[in-house]
Amino acid sequence: MTLRERFKERKQTLILEVSPPKGVDIEQILEGLAPLGEMVDAISVPENPRGRARMDSLAFGHIVGEKTGKEIILHITCRDKNIVALQSELLGAYALGIKNLLLLTGDPPSQGDYPSAKAVFDVTSEGLIALANKIREGVDLSGREIGKKLDFFLGAGFNPFVEDREGEIERVMRKISLGVDFLVSQPIFSLDKWDEFVKNIKQLAYLVGGVWVLKNSRVANFLRYEVPGVFVPDDIIERMEKAQDERGEGIKIAREILIELLAREQPVLLMTGNDFSLARQLLEGMK
Repeated sequence: MTLRERFKERKQTLILEVSPPKGVDIEQILEGLAPLGEMVDAISVPENPRGRARMDSLAFGHIVGEKTGKEIILHITCRDKNIVALQSELLGAYALGIKNLLLLTGDPPSQGDYPSAKAVFDVTSEGLIALANKIREGVDLSGREIGKKLDFFLGAGFNPFVEDREGEIERVMRKISLGVDFLVSQPIFSLDKWDEFVKNIKQLAYLVGGVWVLKNSRVANFLRYEVPGVFVPDDIIERMEKAQDERGEGIKIAREILIELLAREQPVLLMTGNDFSLARQLLEGMK
């Protein structure tokens, strides 16, 4: 069953985010993924998250998909490539059997190991969506036919927790109008805010809830104060700071949110920073 079919039939769907290595050792990642077995349904592969150089996400995603048998969601950002290279990547992904794409702006290079690197941004995330949808219809950006229509399943990011809720709703509606099939949220730490935001858009696109597993209170505070767009409420900070076992409490919080999202028939994206033992602890506790 494809990811598109799972979403359509409202099957319980767990997606694990797995970042490419900073070097060339894929085997260590594959070994870490192996015990998860049938616990996850798909793997989401970021492209140089936080602006740090890692193995090419398309190459990594293809290898991981081949080795694990899992569907891949490939992140494509408009940070590093011009419109020529972006179209090439879309065609290359399709040729390798990767049809699920998450189209994003990308973290700025200033956050990473090469702050002097120049970002490209030929297009915005909305421009990238429009470009991918055009390719999906069988025509490149210049109007040249590419041979056939491509059955891409297109996704984009959204943030239910921004202060400018009306502005974010407008951005979401534009993305849907440009051809987005599914939307992936920032990490959820407040289900009340999630429910309030999505009530008017959940019939327009498939919504994937992000679940970040907190390892300790330091990470919780970092997300709250240093990562734009991530909302970590007072009660979560308090629980993490008071916990004797911070890792255990972080898993407990993530499990509570995960169970509630699945009860709402929402697909879930798990973010554990490639800590596969953390993902395993979270999912095994749900049996």
